[in-house]
Amino acid sequence: MEYIKRFRDIALDCYDHYEETMLVEMCMGNMIMEYRDVIENFEISQFTQLLQKARKATQLIRPSFDKPNE
Repeated sequence: MEYIKRFRDIALDCYDHYEETMLVEMCMGNMIMEYRDVIENFEISQFTQLLQKARKATQLIRPSFDKPNE
């Protein structure tokens, strides 16, 4: 979640000539694979949508992060 917020803040300031959709795609392309796998099938064109989907993905992914290494 923090990654998305930082990326959005920096990208919107630095890349004002890009569409938000393109910046969202760049952000998603650099996410942790577990998150990207869950949200990449949704049509996400805005950072607000991406944050909502990431919040939901966190609920699905957290149990796999909490498992001890075997």
